[in-house]
Amino acid sequence: APAVVAAPPSVLPFVENDFAQARTQAIKSGKLLFVDAWALWCHTCLSMRNFVFPDAQLQPLADKMVYAAIDTEQPSSAAFLSRFPISSWPTFLIVAPGEQGDQVVARWTGAMSAKELSTRLQSVLGQKAQQQPLLAKAEALAAAGQTQQAVQQYEEALDEPGSRPRALLGLIQSLRALGQYGRCANLYDQSFLQVGKS
Repeated sequence: APAVVAAPPSVLPFVENDFAQARTQAIKSGKLLFVDAWALWCHTCLSMRNFVFPDAQLQPLADKMVYAAIDTEQPSSAAFLSRFPISSWPTFLIVAPGEQGDQVVARWTGAMSAKELSTRLQSVLGQKAQQQPLLAKAEALAAAGQTQQAVQQYEEALDEPGSRPRALLGLIQSLRALGQYGRCANLYDQSFLQVGKS
């Protein structure tokens, strides 16, 4: 078997494979929870772990959130996956945990550079979910695996100020998950310039 090479240390202090512990830390500290849902077979996930998370550009964000890395292939991840079904790797969630339940504030899939991740995290830290309630509701539905409802909510969020790029990407991903490939491809063809590099 090929030798396993350890990833360089992340500058973000990840809690590995323990969502409950990370959630508790986030609640106690009053911070948002960043979740990296990944798998060992996912090359993009490994790229993020080897090149993006160790990047010094992210160091200023190390104490701004609580960070959890969840290997979705581990049996210990079953409870997390029942709450947040994952269908694209990697998936990144920003969760506002609370005693009454968790709110998914943002959801991203695929690779990004350290600069892109830093910009996105700073944006989330600088805004409140209440400024984009339709998008926040769509992200929460998608993260909970309620794909059909997420499609409807993403469609409503398309006209919400500041939500269009993320709403389009979420809508495209949700349509793909429902097997509506023709509609997914048509929407992407119409809007690829607005979606970004995902």
